[in-house]
Amino acid sequence: MKLVLGVANLNQSYGLNNEKTSEKKSIEIINYSKDKIKYIDTASAYSGFNNILYKINLEKFKINTKISDIKGKDFNEVYSDINKKINLCLKNYKKKKINILFLHRPREILNKRRGKYIIKSLKKLKQKKIIKQIGFSIYSTSEILVLIKTYKPDIIQGPFSLFDQRILNSGVLKILKKKNIKFQARSIFLQGIILNKKILNNEKFKIHKALLLRWFNWLKTEKLDPELVLINFIKKHRYNLDSVIISAKNLRQIKKNFLYFKKRRETNLINLGIISKKIIDPRKWN
Repeated sequence: MKLVLGVANLNQSYGLNNEKTSEKKSIEIINYSKDKIKYIDTASAYSGFNNILYKINLEKFKINTKISDIKGKDFNEVYSDINKKINLCLKNYKKKKINILFLHRPREILNKRRGKYIIKSLKKLKQKKIIKQIGFSIYSTSEILVLIKTYKPDIIQGPFSLFDQRILNSGVLKILKKKNIKFQARSIFLQGIILNKKILNNEKFKIHKALLLRWFNWLKTEKLDPELVLINFIKKHRYNLDSVIISAKNLRQIKKNFLYFKKRRETNLINLGIISKKIIDPRKWN
């Protein structure tokens, strides 16, 4: 199971409380990680990270990136737009090729006409070895079965954590494995909201307070660090995962995360039961 550095939260407001990891802390995280991790997860939409590119060196990283809002009325226009987006990425990241190109909004391929042009364009770029793998970045497990009927990607990136086991419980993870489609886990800390008791005071999560209290009280009783438990859940399922995205808001936290992935320390895993989408889907937090 490969580790991938996530940068969505770096140098910009992020998460429920719009907390910002400063430029200085962001650079520290990247510089520390580059000798310990091979892959980095980027996107044109991650403006905070893109604004510090001139201050960091990505030479040691293989780039995974995302594109969306693909335009064009015919194949040539669609191919040109995708190529333009990719060339901008390559220029910004000072790379000659992309390891994984994810469609940030993969439902774009379901468009009857443009969808075919998008798929054809991606295949062409893969043949030219500008991109190594083609992937979908999804929010909902239910999207996957619809999407893979239209096109079988190399990899799918989606939410997976102790709190969000939809892809596991639905059996979709087994389907992907049978079809030889890799899965990359993200949101293993649920954008950090399940790491800090401050969430208990947030009005938006008032109706879920009992569940969250159960989580934090269990951690206290077991004398466990939340990151350790959440990472151990991922490690338990490592044989079903190709890779996992990890992120942090400061140097201390990224060091701790690397340590927890490396060290062998078994812990109990609490069964939280059925969890509302209003907790696990950040789109429903507003």
